[in-house]
Amino acid sequence: LRAGRSWRQGKGVEKPNLQQAAALLEAGCRFGSADSCTLVARMYLEMEAGLQFVMPEGTVSLDLGAAADSFQRACSLGALQACGMWGDLYLNPRALLPRPEAVARNIQPDMIQAIQAWTQGCNQIRAPELSDIARPGQPPQADTRSCLRLAQLTELGKGGIRKNPTRSAQLYRRACYASGDPKHCAIADRIEAGRTSEQRPGAGEGRPASVSPRADAPTDSELITETTSAERRSVQPHR
Repeated sequence: LRAGRSWRQGKGVEKPNLQQAAALLEAGCRFGSADSCTLVARMYLEMEAGLQFVMPEGTVSLDLGAAADSFQRACSLGALQACGMWGDLYLNPRALLPRPEAVARNIQPDMIQAIQAWTQGCNQIRAPELSDIARPGQPPQADTRSCLRLAQLTELGKGGIRKNPTRSAQLYRRACYASGDPKHCAIADRIEAGRTSEQRPGAGEGRPASVSPRADAPTDSELITETTSAERRSVQPHR
């Protein structure tokens, strides 16, 4: 990891060498360094590795399949933020291209793969309770991005996931604890309040119980299908 970072940044060497950096980080990833996997994945996203030029147009082709593989490896090694990026790549690979004219190769949208990645990142099996997520002196034991993606799909009943307000509120609350951002808890509160009002005595008599969508719920078109460059940069390897 240290050698790969040095070649990438040009520190302690004559000049940067991205090819050498990527090779070293790939090796580190294969030997079980989650940070190496994350960093080389970012290199693929930032046009520092895996570039090809499609002639005669001269279009830039990025190997986002390799980026997804590296994020997946980092995720399996315990880097939960990488799980979210792995999922986002399979949600909408084109959204992660740094240039609109660029093309992605070795990857296709795959919602099943995306949900698998986010499920692993939200980490409910290993950290089932909210108190397990935010432990003093430790990084969050759940990935905010992953929990939010699952919360939105569950709230809307999209991606093959059954609509479930109770489950959606739980996922928003996990995102709240993972990020420390109270707005996610506020969304969970509004969903739960809506469900409670539907369940009070006399409500909805003569028809199956249902929950009306909250006023600010994401619409189909607003369901996250894009990831900004700032979000890409948010996945940082540990120093």
